[in-house]
Parts: sequence; C-alpha cells; structure tokens
Amino acid sequence: MEVLRYLLRESKTGMAGLAIILAFISMALLANLIAPYDPMNAVLGDARQPPSPQHPLGTDELGRDLLSRIIYGARTTFLIAVSSTFTAFAVGTALGILSGYLRGAVDAAVNGGTQILLSLPGIVIAIIFVALWGPSLVNLIIAIAIGFIPVYIKLMRAATLQVMSMEYIQAAKMLGLSNLKIMVRHVLPNVLPVGIAQLSTDVGFAILTASGLGFLGLGLDPSIPEWGAMIGSAKNYIFVAPHIIIEVGAVIALSAIGFSLLGNALRDYIDPKRR
Repeated sequence: MEVLRYLLRESKTGMAGLAIILAFISMALLANLIAPYDPMNAVLGDARQPPSPQHPLGTDELGRDLLSRIIYGARTTFLIAVSSTFTAFAVGTALGILSGYLRGAVDAAVNGGTQILLSLPGIVIAIIFVALWGPSLVNLIIAIAIGFIPVYIKLMRAATLQVMSMEYIQAAKMLGLSNLKIMVRHVLPNVLPVGIAQLSTDVGFAILTASGLGFLGLGLDPSIPEWGAMIGSAKNYIFVAPHIIIEVGAVIALSAIGFSLLGNALRDYIDPKRR
C-alpha cells in the first residue's frame, strides 16, 4: 500500500506505467470475453484488410482479425516475458547472495560464469540457445532467462555485500545461526526490494527479446498468437498492409514502456537519493 500511495502522490509516470500494465494484464485475462473473433479463424478472402467497422484493426495476411490476435497474443507474450524474468530473478538472486555471502571459491566461480554470459548480448544468447535446442515455449523462457541472470547476480551480490556490513548480520553469526538461516532470514529480505525494482523493468526488455525471436522465426508456431511472430509473418507485406506491423509494433512498444516507467518509479521509491 505504501508503494501505491507513493505512485499516486509522487510519481505520475510510475502510475501511468502501472495503468498500462494493468490494462494489458486485464486484456490477457479477459481475452475470451473481449476478443471479437476467434484468433485462429482464417478467411483468405479478407486477407490484409485495412481497419474497418467489422475489423477495427484490420486483418492479417491470412484474413484473421488483428484485434483478436493482439488480445490473445498478450497472453502468450506476457507468459514468456514474465516467466523468463522471474526465472532469471530466482536463479540470479540465489547465486548473487551465495557469491556475496560465502566469497572465496564460490564467489570466483560465480563471477567467472557471470563475466562469460555478460560478454554476449542477451538476444545473442537467446538466439544461440533456441537455434540449438529448437523453438518451444519452455526453450524460449529458458533462453531469455539466461540472458538476464548475470544482471541479477551482480545486483544481488552488490546488495549482499552491503548487508554483510550491518551489525545484525554479525549478531546472527555470534548467536550461532547457520549460513543458510542467515542468508534466508536476514540477507534475502533486505536485498529483495532492489531485485524487485529491476524485475519490473526487465519484463519490458523480455517482451522486446521475445518479440525479436518471434520476428526472426525462432519463436512459437506462427499460427499461435504472439506479437513478435505476428510481425515476423507480416514483414513480407510491409508495403501492401503496413497497418499490421505498425499496430502490433505499437502494442509491443507501449507494453515495454509501461514496465520501464513502473520499474524506474520503484527504484526511486527504494532509493530516495534518485528522486
């Protein structure tokens, strides 16, 4: 509730980002109720139609209603983006805390792996992974998550090192608590807010990454509504039916902006010095 009050009182951009995100989430959850057509229903005679009263956003290259496919595509795209980001967050948080708390050989090993992953852009790592293991929902989630894990490792390691200097950590050690209990009870709760703020921003980047893979043909089956795949299958008709790419691209950009605005506001809330 305190975060919501902060957004309402002091961060109009953060509130705007939250409103955008909630609108897309509602759209995804209520797709069965608000989509005017079956997103899989192809009518070749209506292919590449511009916006009209019958089809408010027009139709795609197979005559499927574009508005319906965008609405259902929110489900698929958000599932991939949120799942991959939370996976990266969980793995990166665990490794970052272990690295910062235990130090020594564990820290060296984790940092070595992190530097290797950071040497390549996340999208390149995702392309390599999907190219090797094949496109599927699970593989897409893993591929995108791998690119984000190093960010959380470095972020959580730095936050853990700061927490380790606090007196209550030394007191817990003097009381004989195990390393695991200290990390779970005392370190984790104090570093989580930093990761959560980063998490919101990274969901937006994950949407862009998933859409990029779909555009390159490394995403899900083109028949499945997914924003990146929708642009990828329509790129050959950019001069014949530009509305397809423009509309889907605008939706992708708006959703990413929403998460970015909310993430920036959350970082400002956690660290007042940024305000």
